[in-house]
Amino acid sequence: MGKNPRDILSIVLIATSITVLVPVFGTPGGASQPLLPSAVPLFSWKLGLFFGAIQLLFCLKLGDKRSFLLLLLVWALAIPFIQLGSVFRGSMALSGVDRMMTGAACASGLALGIATLKGKIG
Repeated sequence: MGKNPRDILSIVLIATSITVLVPVFGTPGGASQPLLPSAVPLFSWKLGLFFGAIQLLFCLKLGDKRSFLLLLLVWALAIPFIQLGSVFRGSMALSGVDRMMTGAACASGLALGIATLKGKIG
């Protein structure tokens, strides 16, 4: 891993995804309670859409068709699983569209960042 802009952007995608997932979505051991309840209102579907748009720009910068396919695949798989998980969980940090959009954006951010750093895309 070098210090080129692609690697730095990949690390930013991964760090942003983890920063949202862990404190806002909660952990299975914590019964899906958010670690930072006061931050939950900040993470709505708008943030998920914005983060997804940033990822699209990242894919455009990479110029690799596989990055777009990875993005679509992760969103297509994440949204149904997030919805299914919502049915079985009692109390959640985020719910509904906020949970689906933000969760899918974070999942795709992790996937894009890791795949780029490993040299699988880009």
